[in-house]
Amino acid sequence: MLITTLNKEKGAEIITSLAQGWKKEGIQDGIKIGKQDGIKIGEARGEAKGRLEIAHSMLLDGDSVQKIVRITGISVSEIERLKT
Repeated sequence: MLITTLNKEKGAEIITSLAQGWKKEGIQDGIKIGKQDGIKIGEARGEAKGRLEIAHSMLLDGDSVQKIVRITGISVSEIERLKT
């Protein structure tokens, strides 16, 4: 519509400009979403690592596997792996 309403050169220039603007916005939105996802992943990994460290300490203190499961939420099989 822009190309037919305006002359072809001006219409093509406007369409290109719009497309570039939309592309830039899309990239910026993607980066923002990517950063947010990265932060969430990092937080989850840190939390999981912390639970493993607590479980390991509890094992060293002689706590039962069931108690460690209850407190940390880590599976029995994961705790058994920590023993080795």
